This record gives sequence, C-alpha cells and structure tokens, in this order.
Amino acid sequence: MSELADLFKEVVKNATPDNTVRIATVKSVDKKQGTVDVEVAGGVSLLDVRLSAKTGEQKKGKLVIPELGSDVFVSKVEGSNTDYFVCAFSDVKEVIWHGGNNGGLVKVKRSEERR
Repeated sequence: MSELADLFKEVVKNATPDNTVRIATVKSVDKKQGTVDVEVAGGVSLLDVRLSAKTGEQKKGKLVIPELGSDVFVSKVEGSNTDYFVCAFSDVKEVIWHGGNNGGLVKVKRSEERR
C-alpha cells in the first residue's frame, strides 16, 4: 500500500469511535470500588471495568454485582482507550441501591411533606 493510503487508514481509524461491545467473563469483583476484572476473547484481561457511572465509594444510584465466572457485555467509555463499563449481565449476584443506605430502599416523601 502507498504511504498516503496507510495515512488515510490511520486517520479514519482514529476518527471513528470504537463502539464494539465485547463478550467477557467476570474474573473478580470489587464491590467497594464498583469495578470488575474481566477476560475477553484471546485471554486478554480488562481491569477495573466500571459497574456504574462513578467508581469508588458508591453513594447513590444502582450498583449491579455480577456472579463470578458469569458472562457480561463490556463497552469502551467514549474518549478513552482504557476505560470500559459493563452494559449487560448474564447472572446477577446482588443489586445495591443508594450505597445500601436505608436497607437499599429508595426513600419516598409523601406529597404533603414535599411542599
């Protein structure tokens, strides 16, 4: 191939986001950080894959904990070459709501209390 063709391929490759969803197997879970380590095809490991939008001590929202050895779909975070997140689960071990506060229940105020 010509040098110009190689350069064009490189520009297109870098300009096109990698939206490939990969099938992976869960190898370890870090509930406190809200991440998992997974293995994709070819034995490649992806470390610290996000289970929610924020990692670290989970205060709000939903944290889905997959079963060890289960399959998940992982996708790349836009603008990053190393950050991934889990976008689908085959087997769920636990769901933690609001960091486990209130027994994991959502606190709903009565309409009279909101005024």
